[in-house]
Amino acid sequence: MNSQEVEEFLKRVVPPGYESGEHRCQLRGQLLSELEARHARAAIRPKWKTVALLLGLLCGAAAAAELVIQVHRYYFEGRASDGSYHFASEPETVYRGSYVDENGTRQEVAVGGASRTVVVREGDLDPAGIEQTRQDLEEIDALRQIDARELLSVTDTEVNGNFIGRAFAFKYVLADGRTQTLGEAGFDRPRVSEVRMEQDQQEIAQLRRRGQREVTTIIDTDLDGQIDRTLICRYTLSDGREVTVGESDQELGTPAIRLTSEQQQELSRLVSLKEGELLGSRETQMFGKTFTFQEYLFRLSDGTVVTRSEGKPQGLKTNLTDTDWKELRELRKAGASETLGTYQEEVRGKLLKFSRVRYILSDGTEVIQSDGEPDSKSR
Repeated sequence: MNSQEVEEFLKRVVPPGYESGEHRCQLRGQLLSELEARHARAAIRPKWKTVALLLGLLCGAAAAAELVIQVHRYYFEGRASDGSYHFASEPETVYRGSYVDENGTRQEVAVGGASRTVVVREGDLDPAGIEQTRQDLEEIDALRQIDARELLSVTDTEVNGNFIGRAFAFKYVLADGRTQTLGEAGFDRPRVSEVRMEQDQQEIAQLRRRGQREVTTIIDTDLDGQIDRTLICRYTLSDGREVTVGESDQELGTPAIRLTSEQQQELSRLVSLKEGELLGSRETQMFGKTFTFQEYLFRLSDGTVVTRSEGKPQGLKTNLTDTDWKELRELRKAGASETLGTYQEEVRGKLLKFSRVRYILSDGTEVIQSDGEPDSKSR
């Protein structure tokens, strides 16, 4: 990766499940073995001893610290039509449990199933570079879990007054002495306990029954005329938190035939790489709004043909499309912006100075980004 721009988006944060102390040590042993093999090639013993000592101490203190390092495998998914390289970890389940609804019926629920995705946007990678990047991501993942990284900057983004998230830029020092800088979103969210997760699911179920939700995206997957519909919904909980979840359209029902889990994974990869054939767009009235759908055709490796339509509500934008993000990056490079002011905020123990800047996209969308870097006076 070196000087290449890397953007990582975390869809879910995986809380550690129960692991025995012995199992924790075994996991750390696996990490040590992988890192040591890589170190032997780099021949940098002093830095390796530091890493080995740190992980060894974590292993010995695992019971007290309740820290679990999970070995997350990364895979190269392919190169997208825009030239970027996509890497992803194995899908993981954030939470699996149940709750009792208002009728006294216990409902089973599994939250998550998403994977971490890393996109390398610039430069060319040969097969050796792709494999090196994949291994680096696994090592960085282990370093992230023990917070062995340096915060470089923070960027907050608002779209037409709607805050859509905070992104972090971290620097990692690998076992062979190389440094990598990654942009990451969502890693610093507070972890939610299983008790709170169950309470949230119960409240979301109540809000759903009362129709108190905002449908932000509709995804229709058409397989031989059978529609499998997913709704991306935003709920506002009683404590003010906003939660976005994906759920099936209960009014549409379950289709008679559906994609297998393997086919769903392949389709997700093809969607990510933008390898579909655009069939056109359409407008449809749904859930009290007018949604504009973009329809694409995908051919799976087994010959299955799938039509996938993604609909967004018309009106004032509250998020950005891939095209919008590309335009925003170009505006940032060109300096086509208006500075609104500065302020200070402490983030992860560092005092950052933020510069608040406004960008106007070609369709009139207002994007305000606040870029924060360590205040030179506080260094």
